[in-house]
Amino acid sequence: MTCISNKKIQKYIDSEISTTEKTAIEKHLSECDNCTQKLNSMTKLSANAKLIIGALDRNNIEIPTFNYSKTHNKKSKIKYIIYSLSAACIIFFIFIFVDKKQEPCTEAYSIVQSITWEADANQPFINQNFAIEINDGMGNNSIIYIE
Repeated sequence: MTCISNKKIQKYIDSEISTTEKTAIEKHLSECDNCTQKLNSMTKLSANAKLIIGALDRNNIEIPTFNYSKTHNKKSKIKYIIYSLSAACIIFFIFIFVDKKQEPCTEAYSIVQSITWEADANQPFINQNFAIEINDGMGNNSIIYIE
């Protein structure tokens, strides 16, 4: 019989072969020192790999518990309070410093335009005669006649 391939030896180690193949491999291993050495080295390598990834003892799998951090919740509440207070202060200062009441302007001027003579609708506005009346808000009126 020819020597066993590494792939078959690995399947033998992992118990992934049928019983007839298992008996044939065991018979060959009893006769071939080279394959027995390969089996021993691959078994050690496989055991080390399984030990590293933790697959030797499937019953000893630990699932860590998930704990909510109480400090995280406190930090979130503190941030919420700080942001709320900041927004409230901004709104408060807007109401305080923005002057809602506008005092009447004492220096207001009003201009009243009136046409003192008859207007000719066929003439341009510039060619019309009119007067400008200016009221300075304190009762003083000025009239300017433009011809």
